Amino acid sequence: MYSLFISCSVIGKFNSGQKSDTASDKTAQAERIANIQDEIYKLDNKSSILDIGCGKGFLLYEIQTLLPNIEIAGLDISKYAIEKSKKEIKKYLKIGNASNLPYKDNSFDLVLSINTLHNLYIYDLIS
Repeated sequence: MYSLFISCSVIGKFNSGQKSDTASDKTAQAERIANIQDEIYKLDNKSSILDIGCGKGFLLYEIQTLLPNIEIAGLDISKYAIEKSKKEIKKYLKIGNASNLPYKDNSFDLVLSINTLHNLYIYDLIS
């Protein structure tokens, strides 16, 4: 099992340098990261991936577009984000807290979290 936490600085390295919060820009960013995931971790259609702090699931959607049979799961504390997620992946997303994951250990081949760690208390990161 791989665990990966991508920070804002890593994402920025693959970004055009322009800051934007539009849905199309977030989708483009998710697509770039999905391609990086594929290149680095050699995910295939038999892989499973969890995105902690998935928001509306843009990254999971892009990964599933590249690998249609991959097992995906997403967790986010925002009910709004899950409700407004893409219909194609909504059934794979859950409302929940990153400090109390509703999954058994070693359930996924890859676990990632983008822009989530800075929202947690230090003692949540240590435990």
